[in-house]
Amino acid sequence: MAEAIIENRRVGSSEPEAAPAAISPTAYRPFSKKLVASLTAVGGVLTLGGGLGTWIRVAEQESSRSPFLEVEAVMGYTDALGLALAALGVIAIAGAFTWGMNGWLPKLIPIIVTFAVVGITLWKVPIMSSRADEIFQRGLRGLESLEEPFHSMHAGFGWGTWMLIAGAVMLVLGMVSGVLREFDLRRGAAE
Repeated sequence: MAEAIIENRRVGSSEPEAAPAAISPTAYRPFSKKLVASLTAVGGVLTLGGGLGTWIRVAEQESSRSPFLEVEAVMGYTDALGLALAALGVIAIAGAFTWGMNGWLPKLIPIIVTFAVVGITLWKVPIMSSRADEIFQRGLRGLESLEEPFHSMHAGFGWGTWMLIAGAVMLVLGMVSGVLREFDLRRGAAE
């Protein structure tokens, strides 16, 4: 078998050019800036929906043969904090693009928004849980006036609350991966 020897030569030079160093596929690399931006943007979208959506949903069934009917709902857009969370979600979506910028200052936007969303969520979710309990207890007091022997009621978190919790988690994941990426890049890790 004939072996082909190929030399890279610089223009105007008789010396072979050094081949670029091969990067190992198992070499350490920082998180991708697309991953960090995606996590932050998804967290912002979930926070936006959670801030405006159904926080508490109450459904009841009058008899074993009747369907569950929604009798009460607490919506996020009726609360000032719900509107604030929706605004923070929009800022988080815009802040997702700042992860690709140079310097720390623009990257503080998604970091600050993350802390605000997580703080409000940790404060508001227990309040919503107590409110659902109050609604349920109020419904139990009305059971004595029923003639039917069977009555069922459910009061709990609506889809907006679950979106808000998921949004806070996604924002934290985006923030942590973004901060770790910045530390790696500042230490000289190759992208």
